Amino acid sequence: MAVTASVDRSSVTAVVEAATLAPSVHNTQPWRFVIGGGDDIELYADRARSLPALDPTGRQLLVSCGAALLHARVGARSLGFDLEISLLPDADPDHLATLTLRPGQPASVEDQELSAATRLRHTQREPFDTRQVDPAVLDRLRAAASREGAWLHVVERRDDQLTLAVLLAQADRIEESDPKYRDELHSWVRPVNTPARDGVPASALPHTAGPARHSEVTVRDFDLERTMQEMRDSTVDERPTVVILGTDGDTAKDQLRAGIALARVLLEGTRAGVVASPLGQVVDLPGPRNQLRQQLNLLGEPQMLLRIGYGAPASATPRRPVSDVLTDAPPAG
Repeated sequence: MAVTASVDRSSVTAVVEAATLAPSVHNTQPWRFVIGGGDDIELYADRARSLPALDPTGRQLLVSCGAALLHARVGARSLGFDLEISLLPDADPDHLATLTLRPGQPASVEDQELSAATRLRHTQREPFDTRQVDPAVLDRLRAAASREGAWLHVVERRDDQLTLAVLLAQADRIEESDPKYRDELHSWVRPVNTPARDGVPASALPHTAGPARHSEVTVRDFDLERTMQEMRDSTVDERPTVVILGTDGDTAKDQLRAGIALARVLLEGTRAGVVASPLGQVVDLPGPRNQLRQQLNLLGEPQMLLRIGYGAPASATPRRPVSDVLTDAPPAG
C-alpha cells in the first residue's frame, strides 16, 4: 500500500484486525483483505471457507463478510478515519467491496463504545436469564438495523412464536438428517485444549455438566451425539426475545447489507447489555425460509434470526491473526 500523509500501514492493520472480530457462520471467518492502491483495502470472499452443505448458495458467507465490513468501519472511526465502502465494485463475484480510508473527525464517545463492543461481543451459547428485554432496547436495535438499510421484526404475537417454533424444529430435523451437514458441523468444532484460529471451540459450548436447558425454539446443537433423554431432563426454562433481521431484497448486495446491519445490531446490543445467539436453521433452507416469510407476513427477505436477552458473559471464539487475512496486491505486470 502506498503510505500517504493520512494513512499508514499500522492504521490499515488496525482496521482489518477490527474486521476479523466480526461474527461469521460457524466462525468460519470467510474473508480475505488485499491492500490496493492509494488508501484502498479490497475485501474478497474466501470460498475455501464456505459451507457447501449448510450454505450452498453462499448467502451466509456474504452476510458474514458484511459483518466484517461494519467492524472495519467501527475500527476506522475509532482511529479518526471515515471508511467509504463500495459494494461489489466490479464483475468479480468474489470481490465483495472496496474500502477507502479518509481522514475524519476525532472518534466520538459512541465511536469509542462501539469499538470496545467489538471485543466484548460474543455469541451466547449458555442459557439466557428469564427476565425480558427492555422495550427501549428493542427500539434501539430496530433503529440500528434501519440505519444500515435493513429491518428488525420482533416476534411478539403468540401465534407467530408458535409458528416459528414449528418451522425451526422442522428445519433442524432436515439438517440433522443430512450426513453431509453433520460432518460439516463436526469439522468446525475444535476439541478442548487444541490450539485453534477459527471454528467453535468445545469449551465455548454449553456445559454438559450443568442442568439441561429448555427453549421453546430449537437451538442449533453442535453436540449431535447428545441423547434425547438429556434433552428431556431440562430444568432451565429460557424465553429470550426472538427477532428477525431482514432486507427488502435478496441480491448479493442485500446479503452484504444484511451482514452490516446484523453487526450493527449486535454491537448496539452489547452496548445495551444484552447478549444474542443466532437461530439460523430456518433461514438456511429455501423451503422453511419461504414459509417463514409467508406465514409471518414479512414484507421482505428474512436473513437472520436472533435470540436476544440477558445472561452470563459469553465465551470468546478464536480469531485468525491479521497476517492470515491481509495481503499486499501483487505488483502490476
